[in-house]
Amino acid sequence: MKNITVVKLGGSLLDWDETVDRLENRLRLADDERVVMIVGGGKTVDRIRAIDRTLRLGEERSHRSALQALDKTARFFAERLNSSRTGRFRSEIATDLAALESIWTIGSIPILQPRPVLNAAEASGERPLEHSWRVTSDSIALWVAKRLNASRLVLLKSVDPPAEASIARARDLGLVDPVFPSLADASIEILFYNLRSDRSAILL
Repeated sequence: MKNITVVKLGGSLLDWDETVDRLENRLRLADDERVVMIVGGGKTVDRIRAIDRTLRLGEERSHRSALQALDKTARFFAERLNSSRTGRFRSEIATDLAALESIWTIGSIPILQPRPVLNAAEASGERPLEHSWRVTSDSIALWVAKRLNASRLVLLKSVDPPAEASIARARDLGLVDPVFPSLADASIEILFYNLRSDRSAILL
């Protein structure tokens, strides 16, 4: 049985020149491991936050706009990864969980657009995550990891993990969103990794 790892790329890494090289050099995949990536919103979502503060769009509308932004950053990073000079990793966009298997089969890394996955869950009567700014792509990635029965979630960040490597401390410092701890599951190892400094810690 293959182990699944969800890798969430922080939006702060999207415009860093070294992101792809660092990712290629540090993402070591075991023979029994399959990876699915989720890409954060970065400056695109920050702009939506700023517009919401000014025009008071409301959390529901802002939530939808932020999810649409994640579609765009997923496509952007897939193109960037595929244009790497080394070509070590190939990626394909996935818009639903059913598509993951076929992408893994051809040896590519799926980059998941979470909006259609969350919309499909809600259409079936679920309420996966609250529609508010309390939820970021970190919680979305953790929800996806739980849905896939993943063994590990890797949070790629631009900051070092807290000295006290706990989920609660990461939340208190604003390193993960307020909803994240309530979604944590002991069956999923959560690795907090600063891609810029290579400092990491498992959050407990």
